[in-house]
Amino acid sequence: MKMVKRIIMASVVSIVAVVTAVVASAADDGVQAVLQSSFQSVVNDIMSTITAVLPIALGILGLTLVVTFGIKWFKRIIGKS
Repeated sequence: MKMVKRIIMASVVSIVAVVTAVVASAADDGVQAVLQSSFQSVVNDIMSTITAVLPIALGILGLTLVVTFGIKWFKRIIGKS
């Protein structure tokens, strides 16, 4: 979970940096094209990161749920609560 938080924070910092650059030099057409390309690059990086991390995170979540419900079921079967 810490890795996901770090990836999200890095993405947010990257987006803030790009937005700051956009605000600082929005009047120049050449810069606008470069910034548009940069935004697209950031979006592609974020999407590829999400695509890579999501299956792992869902697997861990599923395993956690199985263990939690398994323990509850076992305790109910043996009569402890």
